[in-house]
Amino acid sequence: MPEVQFDAAGNCMWVKFDDGLDEWAGVFGQGDISRHVNTATIFNNDKHAFVIAGGQGYVVNLADKSLAYKTPDDYLQGVISIPNRDLILTCDYTDLIVYDSSKKLWESDRVALDGIKFIEATSDKVSGYVWQIEGWYSFIFDVNSRTITEQKFITSEWDFSEPKP
Repeated sequence: MPEVQFDAAGNCMWVKFDDGLDEWAGVFGQGDISRHVNTATIFNNDKHAFVIAGGQGYVVNLADKSLAYKTPDDYLQGVISIPNRDLILTCDYTDLIVYDSSKKLWESDRVALDGIKFIEATSDKVSGYVWQIEGWYSFIFDVNSRTITEQKFITSEWDFSEPKP
């Protein structure tokens, strides 16, 4: 399988891309802070991928296997694609961050004490959990207005089975 390197040095993460016609692997250099966070999602109607390799974010143009850009943030913790939109929502430990296929669009003020989990996304809203002093609270993020609504207390247990909010 052919490999395409993206800032590949030292510890790397490999991601297999396969559109049914072409199969290849992206090799991504990891960030310095969050080495255990490795994930990827497809967005923008399957035109782009957002990869988190050890906390470092990358946007890849899938058609020509090129790097659209490397994020300035290397401590990302999660990502969820916004269906049918050229948008993804990422997070670090305390903030939400919106990117499109060409740049960082928005970053929230602090919304969590020490943890954010995404559950599901529609074209207009993302649901998830934020860790506050007492524990996990559900939240809804409005993609259009960039507003966050805390819904209710869920649990004080750090690890829990995640029901949908």
